Amino acid sequence: MTNNLNRLTVEEYNRFASLLDDIQNFVKKHQVVSYIEFDYYVVHDMTLFSIEPDFDFEKLEKTIRQIRKSTPAIKRIFSKPIIVLKDTDDVLPVENARVTNQNTLLHLANHGQYVSNITKNGVKPRKLLTRIYEDDYSIYENVIFCNFIDEILSLIKKNRRTLNSLLYASNIMRFN
Repeated sequence: MTNNLNRLTVEEYNRFASLLDDIQNFVKKHQVVSYIEFDYYVVHDMTLFSIEPDFDFEKLEKTIRQIRKSTPAIKRIFSKPIIVLKDTDDVLPVENARVTNQNTLLHLANHGQYVSNITKNGVKPRKLLTRIYEDDYSIYENVIFCNFIDEILSLIKKNRRTLNSLLYASNIMRFN
């Protein structure tokens, strides 16, 4: 793992060194330039960005098209994910009990240890059986959706340098 990490670091270093060689050669050749000359040289003589020669632009374009096509569905799923309502019964203190039903009364009648006080007006419980409702997002469709989003993010991370170079080039071309 460490050897692989060092190899990637060395590859990155060599790539940046080759890019900086071009810039250093430009600085040696043109030590003093005006803005107009610099602009001319940037367009004609100097490379300010580079893209790997074996990069598959068609595959990236096709993938981006598929992602853009699925964007409305992604937005809809993010705004309203599928939720399953799970209900469980639990014995809670009276202050926390929200839902009482017939099962609550039957449970209290069978479990006297949860009675706090008995008066002529009635029974004062200490704990009650109550139904708890919880939203569950971990259904199969949501898991698949999360995997899809993870794949998109990993694609972006993998192609981040190329995408940054393309955006940089696009901004320069728009500026010029």
